[in-house]
Amino acid sequence: MKALSVAEMQNLALELKTLEGARLQEIRFSPPLLFLGFFISGDLRWLGFDLNPVSPQVLGLENLAGLQLKDEKKPVVLFLRAHFVDLRLAEVVAPLELGRVLIFKFGSDTSRGQSELEVRLFPRGQNVLVRAQGKELALAKPL
Repeated sequence: MKALSVAEMQNLALELKTLEGARLQEIRFSPPLLFLGFFISGDLRWLGFDLNPVSPQVLGLENLAGLQLKDEKKPVVLFLRAHFVDLRLAEVVAPLELGRVLIFKFGSDTSRGQSELEVRLFPRGQNVLVRAQGKELALAKPL
């Protein structure tokens, strides 16, 4: 598969606007796949990121039943589970100046504050960065 272009990222961000207001329920990580489970309209919808170095992709799935996933406990995944689960997705943006990047902003509540998940989908530069409560973690060391 070919890597996503900047224009495709912009279109994808518009399509993902339908997830705004959904609550993040579950996180699964089985390298190179990262899945976020959003609870919306009584259903659990999965948004996946294939972090393949050659052509990172975004996947939308109804369920994960057919996939054999072996959860790996990386620090960034544990941080996501601790700080993002049960938060509502406030906004999805794909800033033009950053290129192939999706930023998921999660609503704040009084105890957790503003949280942000940044997914970089550059070929050979894919990464996931999370920011919450003044802390920042990355799946791979940022270049």
